[in-house]
Amino acid sequence: MDRVSSSEEPPTAKISSIFIYPIKSCRGISVSQASISLTVDQSNVAIREQFGKFDEVLEPGCHCLPWFLGSQLAGQLSLRVQQLDVRCETKTKDNVFVTVVAYVQYRALAEKAADAFYKLSNTRAQIQAYVFDGRMDLQHLL
Repeated sequence: MDRVSSSEEPPTAKISSIFIYPIKSCRGISVSQASISLTVDQSNVAIREQFGKFDEVLEPGCHCLPWFLGSQLAGQLSLRVQQLDVRCETKTKDNVFVTVVAYVQYRALAEKAADAFYKLSNTRAQIQAYVFDGRMDLQHLL
C-alpha cells in the first residue's frame, strides 16, 4: 500500500484582537485591556481615568479597574530617583570654550503625580532644555 502524503496544509487563521462592546454603538475595548484587577508595583503610581477623564492616582497595591464602568489605566509613573547627564559647552569671559557636565537627579512626587503625568510630555528633554537655557544656577544643582 502506498501512502500519499499531502504537503499542503489547510489554511490557518490568526486572531489579532477581540473587542468587547459593552453598550451597542459605543467604542469597544480590546480584551487585553479588559482586565478588572490591577497591581501597581512598589515605588510606582498608576493613573486611572473614567471615560477618558482623570479620576485618581492609584498607590502601590492591588486595585479594581471595572472597565465596563468606563475605568481604564492611563499609565504608570515611577517615583524612583532618576539621573540625567547634561553636557553643556559654554564660553568663559576670556573666550575659552569649556564643557561642563551637570548631573541632574529628579523624581516625581506622589502628591503631584497627576501633574507630572499630564503636564510633562518629555521630562528628560524638558530638564535638559532648562539646563541649556542657563536658568539653573548653582543653588538649584546642589
